[in-house]
Amino acid sequence: MMGRVVSAVAVVATLSVISVPAQQGVLPASPLMRGDWYVLTTPAAPAFSAVLGAALKADSSRFANAPVRLRNARTGSIVRTDHTDNEGLFRFRPVERGSYVVELTSEMSVLAASPLFNLNAGEIVQTIVREPFGPDKLLPVADFAETHASAVQAAAEASGILAVKPGDPVSPR
Repeated sequence: MMGRVVSAVAVVATLSVISVPAQQGVLPASPLMRGDWYVLTTPAAPAFSAVLGAALKADSSRFANAPVRLRNARTGSIVRTDHTDNEGLFRFRPVERGSYVVELTSEMSVLAASPLFNLNAGEIVQTIVREPFGPDKLLPVADFAETHASAVQAAAEASGILAVKPGDPVSPR
């Protein structure tokens, strides 16, 4: 019985001595090592951070070969410029973490801007830049609305419903 106890103690003692270095994770000495901590001399590279998106015209069709640029919202500086592909898609990478907007530009001005977005290290953000409706884009809609309103007013008058035009007095007084 005593032999078994001595053997068990010897096995436990041997295993504990062998496993201590494995538990401590001994690493080679380095000038960057400070106690149990390593000092990072450079921040993590933004290799996996990217901004993906699409540029759209006012009618929601793709904006092919359009100039786009990535602007840092905090500093106002332009980070990258590029053109969309034939499908209206663009990609900026690598991008440092921060707050950005993507701008759709013409030769001399900004046509549209994306919503403000935040990019963290290792993230991929998707955004859309849409050209706004201009007066030339609204004329067909306005013409249709005026024609439609005239048709509704004519139908109301033919049915005996009182119809009033803008500027006409509503009350006889």
